[in-house]
Amino acid sequence: MSGQITMVDLTKQSSGLAGDLPLFKLGTRYVDDLGNTYRYVKANGAKTVALFYGIDDSWVLQGAVDSTLVASGLTVRVGLAQIALTDTYYGWVQTAGAMTVTINEAITAKAKLYCPATGADSGKVSDTSTTTAIYVGLTSYAGTASTSGTITAYCSNELVSAYGPANS
Repeated sequence: MSGQITMVDLTKQSSGLAGDLPLFKLGTRYVDDLGNTYRYVKANGAKTVALFYGIDDSWVLQGAVDSTLVASGLTVRVGLAQIALTDTYYGWVQTAGAMTVTINEAITAKAKLYCPATGADSGKVSDTSTTTAIYVGLTSYAGTASTSGTITAYCSNELVSAYGPANS
């Protein structure tokens, strides 16, 4: 037996309160039949679906990815919220594969994707590389002229975020 997890419901969260314990060890890795990779985490604050969040060394989901999160220049693990997560609850974030991401501007097809610097666009993606953008190792499938909503993107390795376009 390989120890591969099966029968994971990526749409559920657990509170960790009495009678509703975490379902898996924090950091547990799950790969679905399509090769998409997920990690089991605990939310620090409420989290919005289809936004990128930093993951600390204890597998706790922190703030939305922006220049403040990685201003030290360190590489940060990144996860994409699959569902809206309640503060202190446990759930799954996607870390690799085909994923639905939130955009903040029109996107070019097959473009490298970055997280905008700060503010209301934190956790979203952009294909504009600026001195404050955070590269998340992700590319778009198709482009869109829309400046809001979601697109499908792909990352073959587990996502990390590094400060500035020089790290791309």
